[in-house]
Amino acid sequence: MIRNLNFRRPLNICFLITAIVFTLVCTAVLALQWQDAKSTYQRQNLRYVQNLSTYTAKYLSGYESMLDETIKQLAANTQGKIRDGENLRHWLFERFNAMPDARSLIYASSDGRFIRLPNVDLDDETTRQADPRNKIWFTVAMRDDFDSAHYTSSRDIFDNGSRTLTISKSLVDNDDGEKIGVLAVRLNRASTADILNAAVPPLPGQKWIMDGEGQQIASDRGAISPAVLAEVSVKLHKSSPFFSLPETGKWYFTSAIGDTSWYLVHEVRDSDLTSHVFDRSDNVLYCLLFGLLALFICWWMVRIALNALYIRIANGIRNGAIEQKAAEEMLYEEIHNTSVQQENIKNEALTDGLTELKNRRAFDNDLEFMQHADDLCLAMIDIDNFKSINDTYGHATGDMVLKTVSDIGLRLRGLDNITLYRYGGEEIAVLFQNVSQEDARVYLERWRETCDQRRFREANLHVTFSAGLTAKGTMSIEEALALADKRLYEAKRNGKNRIINTSAESH
Repeated sequence: MIRNLNFRRPLNICFLITAIVFTLVCTAVLALQWQDAKSTYQRQNLRYVQNLSTYTAKYLSGYESMLDETIKQLAANTQGKIRDGENLRHWLFERFNAMPDARSLIYASSDGRFIRLPNVDLDDETTRQADPRNKIWFTVAMRDDFDSAHYTSSRDIFDNGSRTLTISKSLVDNDDGEKIGVLAVRLNRASTADILNAAVPPLPGQKWIMDGEGQQIASDRGAISPAVLAEVSVKLHKSSPFFSLPETGKWYFTSAIGDTSWYLVHEVRDSDLTSHVFDRSDNVLYCLLFGLLALFICWWMVRIALNALYIRIANGIRNGAIEQKAAEEMLYEEIHNTSVQQENIKNEALTDGLTELKNRRAFDNDLEFMQHADDLCLAMIDIDNFKSINDTYGHATGDMVLKTVSDIGLRLRGLDNITLYRYGGEEIAVLFQNVSQEDARVYLERWRETCDQRRFREANLHVTFSAGLTAKGTMSIEEALALADKRLYEAKRNGKNRIINTSAESH
């Protein structure tokens, strides 16, 4: 008997099950939020890499355009014949000065002669090593039958053997179409590194440019491990633009640079990504800990309260202090609470949860009671360009706009015989009882003008609505509703942000 009256065991079981369920739910939410935050950071970083590669492509394209313009002017100045000499050197030097990030400008003829700006004195041995016909930027341009620009990375003996970026293009004789040389501009690698640091990435890490063969072109910090370059080059041609290498513990985000064969790569440590994701997800973990603490406190308080209640009951039975009317009072309170709950449920069933207007079901019910009313006006309202608002600012902003328009209508009505309904989507229906059509129009105009003048914190967000208004008169409810709807669409066709209550009248 004593064991049957013991409340501690079922109380402990109840709270234990609650704690387990709460923990499982929070764990599931944490897992979902973790994955969502991780995907968000990955998408943001990939978008950053794509934007940076586009910016780099425009930077390189600018020098390609300057190279094309120089070749055109060079061909025009020599009447189709490329000639060496001091005049040509001085002319090229003027073009070179217009290229701020150019390390050198080289004109090389097909017979091995060349002009390099700025000029460097070479001995015989160095001159033989500098033969442009042995350089990759020269050979790829001479082999190309389409006269397109070529992007290469090679070492230049004029720059102490350092690797530089080169844009080269062949020169063609205008008379016979024969290739007679190559014009190339070699870019300063420091400027290219500055481009890689042009914007702050969502995730910290190292950035570099490489070709599809795994050769490093440029980097914002220094040389990249050849093993890493080889691993990344294998993944470059896969379908996913970002991937992880477990052996390095890092993520790699890649994007092709324009029409070149180069790729921009952003290396991010997995620990940095995890740290950022945790910062976005730690609120769920703290909620779990706080919830478990609150549950424990509730369990302890309920345990103390039940223990005190059992003592009071025992003392009441012992002292005969339990009154008969207590049961009647409890029954009355239960009936009253049930009635209130039913009324609340009824109101909730007829009220739109977002706008707090009456819903479509309430509208249909009220129309049933007003079938034979003659002093009734109906209006159909539709928010203008609502789909565009949702597409531009998001559905949360769209909900805010719909609620704001509804709140303005409720605030301005000032009469119990004007009832607003959310008819569906962004449409609002209005019923006017014992209100003239002119007074109804005045109310709608005030509502429309207030919405038109309302300013939102979202940039360029302007909210208006169109409406059709009709008096029921001797028409049936269905005919009046159809006429109001027709006038609404007439207002839409006539430019929106207006109210039409006759076929010829508009705002």
